Amino acid sequence: MNKEIVIPVCELKAALPGLSKIVSKKSALPVLQAVRLARDAEGKISLLGTDLDAFAIYTAKEPSPGPAVELLLPLDQLAKTAKSLSSEGTIGFSQDGKEKVTLRYSIGASPVERSINSLPPGEFPPVPTVKQHSLPLEPGFGLALRQALECCSEDSDRYILRGACLDVRDKQFHYIVGTNGRCLFSANSFCFDLEKPVVIPASKFLAWPDLLEDEPATLAVEPGQEEVPAKDGQPGIEARPGWVKLQSGRWTFITKEIQGQFPNWKQVMPETSGKWTRVELSDEAMKQLLLVTPSLPGDESLNRAIRLRVEPHQISVEGQNREDATWTSIPIQGVKVTGDPVAVGLNRTYFTNALRFGLKELEIEAELSPVVFSNGGKRLVIMPINLNRPATVKAPPKPQPTSAAAPGTKPAAEQTAPPEQPGSPTEERTNMPENTSTLPPRGNLTGSGNGNGATRKHEETDSALNAVTDKIDSIKSSLRQVITELTEAQSLIKTAAKEKRATEKEVESVRTALRSLQKVEI
Repeated sequence: MNKEIVIPVCELKAALPGLSKIVSKKSALPVLQAVRLARDAEGKISLLGTDLDAFAIYTAKEPSPGPAVELLLPLDQLAKTAKSLSSEGTIGFSQDGKEKVTLRYSIGASPVERSINSLPPGEFPPVPTVKQHSLPLEPGFGLALRQALECCSEDSDRYILRGACLDVRDKQFHYIVGTNGRCLFSANSFCFDLEKPVVIPASKFLAWPDLLEDEPATLAVEPGQEEVPAKDGQPGIEARPGWVKLQSGRWTFITKEIQGQFPNWKQVMPETSGKWTRVELSDEAMKQLLLVTPSLPGDESLNRAIRLRVEPHQISVEGQNREDATWTSIPIQGVKVTGDPVAVGLNRTYFTNALRFGLKELEIEAELSPVVFSNGGKRLVIMPINLNRPATVKAPPKPQPTSAAAPGTKPAAEQTAPPEQPGSPTEERTNMPENTSTLPPRGNLTGSGNGNGATRKHEETDSALNAVTDKIDSIKSSLRQVITELTEAQSLIKTAAKEKRATEKEVESVRTALRSLQKVEI
């Protein structure tokens, strides 16, 4: 019985770029560095990769007759082999013992046969079963999902924001929403036949444009287990997340949903009015803004701040380094302005995202109010940056020590932070509130937009607190890097220990042979 799986090289090359976005290159588990190549009883061939929380499956176009077979192949060796082959040829795979797979292909007119390492197919994690019916998705869903995921959070402390929400709480209008607390993206004009909102976690695979490009695309959600508290002597049941299945063309993606309640984002969505300044951008203006904004001074500052100055017949985009006394300004033509002149500071990453998303209209209420970008059913709300920070920021008061202070030193409560350079940008004004129960009234993300004295007092404290938060985030990133390096070191130690044991066995076998030779009489 022929158990060899033969597939076109072009199919292999089409699958590997997507699988490489989910298969780990440095996992402690060897099986997570492998791709499962399988043929079912009907002859369908599939290639599958996983990181345990998500599964990406590529199904070949043409079936190959033969019995059901499963093989585990290292992704790195598979990618190197495919890179050297012509797309017009074929490649065959067959199991050769427990830990080897034989590859057969041609280079030019010469047949080549080589073996690569393998793992037992039974070690591969089982693929989750999604029994729910697949629902068709409207055109444009894939693009809107990728845009929402670009705006989601990377903060491990707010895990619910690390994905895009399919929000069905409004029975008339369904949305795709993504936010990190400083910008908020929403897209409507969708209809999801879901009983409750579903949060799809961010993934490199979902950011890949080849997924969900082929229509029709479908969605299926396998519900998880709600938490059941212990009662009347009966043990409780822990919550278990469900699975989300997205399918388009030859790709199927199954990922574990993020459990929890997504914030009531509508409660902080600004309501624009005719009193707001409105700017309509032409296609030429958007191209020019996308070209010049990344190159403006200040790109290495904490918030990568730019200033958008709106005048009666044009707008100007401006940048400034910390040591600069003036702003570098570039006028942009091809715009239509309605309303009063205004200037606002924005994070250039969020600003260019709005332009890349095709959001041609922006509305501004005041210097320290959220800016709303829109086009059709899509909106992106960006929190402003306060560009007029005071020269000094007082440290929060601390309890006085019981012992006397050293001569010539000030108490901790009187010490101030070093003066800032004039004109230096500051942190975004505030974050989106974490708990929906404490969200501010509708109107803007911060609950106030008039820039009164009370707000400015809070801004000084917010700037210091946000700077501390960014420092903590930097420390977290450093710790993650250290953990990654420690994991790699542990893997090397295990490999060295294994080699040491193998060497000891060889030495012992030589000693045994020598003892037996010593007993031989001539």
